[in-house]
Amino acid sequence: MVMWVLLFHIIGLVFWIGGLLVATSLLGQHAEEAFPEARAALGHAEMRMLNGMANPGALITLITGALLVAGRASFYLHATWFQAKLILVFCLLILHGIAYIRARRLVSGRWRMPRKSWMILHGAISLVFFGILICVLPGRLYWR
Repeated sequence: MVMWVLLFHIIGLVFWIGGLLVATSLLGQHAEEAFPEARAALGHAEMRMLNGMANPGALITLITGALLVAGRASFYLHATWFQAKLILVFCLLILHGIAYIRARRLVSGRWRMPRKSWMILHGAISLVFFGILICVLPGRLYWR
């Protein structure tokens, strides 16, 4: 049973990070687009990535993560690598919220954000994701 929950945790993470990275990349293109038709098409694609991939992926990841922790709470909650991972997951949730709110405002025409800012957000999401991977993979072996 634990392996299935872990499998869905990883699948959810792939959807979450993939959706966020594709959406922020599209949002960077959207910020520079001059044609209204192209802006509308990009806006539709961005919101599909966020609502169809990133948001469900985050939900699946968080639910399955909670199930995994509930099964071995004393092990996880006392592990240094896991505490670091939780901090990074919280940072990822904040970045997700920022991306989602700003994307909705950009698509509705109430927000202007230069491409550079979207790429910084894209990079921050990538760095946090790499940090999570480092905490889980080598961190689990070396940080007790």
